[in-house]
Amino acid sequence: PLRPHFRRITCRTRVAPCAVAVLAVLSFAVTLRAQSAWTVTRINLPGVNFVQSVAFGNGRFLASLGGTAGSPSVAWSTDGLTWQGSAEFTGRQGTVIFFGGYFYHAVDNGVWRSTDGERWQSVATSAAANTNLRYAATDGRGLVFGSGNTRVTSLFTSPDLLTWRETTPVPGATAPNLNPATSGLAAFARRYYVLTFAQVPGGSRTFADTTVDGLSWSNVPALDSATYIASGNGRLLAVMFQPNGAFTRSTVDGTTFTDFPFEAILTNGGRLGFAGGRFFLLGSLFASIDGRNWAALASATVPRNSQMNDIAYGNGRYVAIGYGPGPSATTDLVAVLAASAPPVIATGPLDRTVAAGAGTTFAVTIENPDLATTFLWRRDGTLLPGATSATYTIPSVKLADTGRYTVEIRNSLGSVSSDPAILTVVPAAQAGRLVNLSVLTALDPPDSTLTVGFVVGGAGTAGPKSVLVRAAGPSLASFGVANPLADPKLALFSPGPVASENDNWGGSPALSAIFAQVGAFAFLASSSPDAALSAVVARGDSSMKISSATPAAGSVIAEVYDATAPDIFSATTPRLVNVSVLKPLPAGGTLSAGFVISGATPCTVLIRVIGPTLASFGVADPLADPRLTLYRSGVAAAIGTNDNWAGPPALADAFLRVGAFALSPNSRDAALLTTLPPGNYTVQAAAPATSTSTPGLPANAAAASGTALVEIYEVP
Repeated sequence: PLRPHFRRITCRTRVAPCAVAVLAVLSFAVTLRAQSAWTVTRINLPGVNFVQSVAFGNGRFLASLGGTAGSPSVAWSTDGLTWQGSAEFTGRQGTVIFFGGYFYHAVDNGVWRSTDGERWQSVATSAAANTNLRYAATDGRGLVFGSGNTRVTSLFTSPDLLTWRETTPVPGATAPNLNPATSGLAAFARRYYVLTFAQVPGGSRTFADTTVDGLSWSNVPALDSATYIASGNGRLLAVMFQPNGAFTRSTVDGTTFTDFPFEAILTNGGRLGFAGGRFFLLGSLFASIDGRNWAALASATVPRNSQMNDIAYGNGRYVAIGYGPGPSATTDLVAVLAASAPPVIATGPLDRTVAAGAGTTFAVTIENPDLATTFLWRRDGTLLPGATSATYTIPSVKLADTGRYTVEIRNSLGSVSSDPAILTVVPAAQAGRLVNLSVLTALDPPDSTLTVGFVVGGAGTAGPKSVLVRAAGPSLASFGVANPLADPKLALFSPGPVASENDNWGGSPALSAIFAQVGAFAFLASSSPDAALSAVVARGDSSMKISSATPAAGSVIAEVYDATAPDIFSATTPRLVNVSVLKPLPAGGTLSAGFVISGATPCTVLIRVIGPTLASFGVADPLADPRLTLYRSGVAAAIGTNDNWAGPPALADAFLRVGAFALSPNSRDAALLTTLPPGNYTVQAAAPATSTSTPGLPANAAAASGTALVEIYEVP
């Protein structure tokens, strides 16, 4: 049989003891006096009467709000003085935190994320009613949100920003709850610390517990009875109120604690916050680098009986938020101070798992860089010679490079050290790689076919490759798929003269063993007319064509598996470096291609959905404006999306590196470059619901329907 033309298309490829104002009617200054006084103002949005939390990221502040029904729930600002509400969030009081390039807003029904505070996407939904998520913390890898609702005791956690869970109640006394009168959640040294309160004989008291994952907990007696906790500058700090006075208690290792008496906390305390390299007693806006020595950065005049809830630093200024008395109950408060700060880490170095021989880079970014900023990198506490920039690169990783990497950043006001990033080195054979592509779609015989392409190769590899290809129809019925294709057949085309075909798999024990080895589902019966082939193919381009052996239409799943046994896979074994599928889509239709990344390390992949550019390869009906969306299995929210790729250099460079054909920067093809941990993923290619005009293409290419090519490449 003729080899499909498709092969040549796809496979190349967050009051001081100075004046305290007693205000009958609130009035606010609006002029920022840098370094001399805090400017006290308001959010000034209709219906807003308090501010719960604030975070800084992507060049702007974001605040979570509370107020009357229909008032905005979040607002953003670049200077802390002028605010704009988000129309997408109203009447949902919660908390905000910035991490990993996104703002996260936790509310009563779950967690949302946004890059700018204006457009939001739901990433997790709470199963509990009235969760009332009020606290947030990050350990540098994931997020934890805590409830301020005394009837809800669980935490809402994500270790990787993709998977979310509601944990079991925090242990302690009967019915423990996060204390709504405290700031009771912090992350320090890769652990989360939670203050809870519970009813005990004679009244109630506060308990402190710590966890790594929200599942296994241990008590921290030294922090029991703490009122506030916060972390920063390499230490965990707590405010303690005892019969013999108030003091701060801190630790730099989680084991040894030091007390600093500070009577002024009794009158000038308030909640504890950390921002811009400084701890703050938010009731007075007193600041401290180490939790021992406190002073006012500038004079502050705030209304009596006000409460400041949170503070953030960015764009050269501190922004503290809360609420105070107003003409009717309370009103929102914002205090802004332009001030220099010690180095403020925006993004710290991240844990990495790397295969031996591969390169890796640790990086840190700071909010307030200047020419006098210095960097010192360490591995397991030992200085690394010459590592004095914001990045540290190891060109070729060895097992001896395993360790904990930190960077100390210093300017004229002080220094800060990052949380450690752990480098784990695994054998080269355990590098993340593509091991499976699957496409579930419908065939409408007699002439409909589905073509799936794949490329075997990889730098430093040699020899042939064992693969398993399947076309499952009848066996889909056991998964609830309606109208499965009654009798699929497949043909495999690989380099050289080999051309293999299969109609009915025949219940082969050898094939059943390979199904189990690669993790493929078992076919319905040995007599089912599903199709499968095990083959050894040469390096280069291969493809399979799925069709129907009967005139009946139905759904079929096409699958390609890396069938090399794990115990013999080595660094020189060829890999699946490209998998792809070509398929016509109706208007408003979608094509989903699943793929699996195996191994112990993340894998960088290039994903493309090609439509208009197919015209240059002779495809008569290319899809004019495809859209690409990437999902991880078990995660409802998309983890990446693209409509028109627009020509960014990083993507264009990736095209060259993997040998993919070039795209015009103005084309409406879609592309995404991303690094993914091992797991199961789905690429969804979507056709527009209405016609799109694309200058320069044939008339039929302007239709909403058309042929699309989905490609997934391993990027070296």
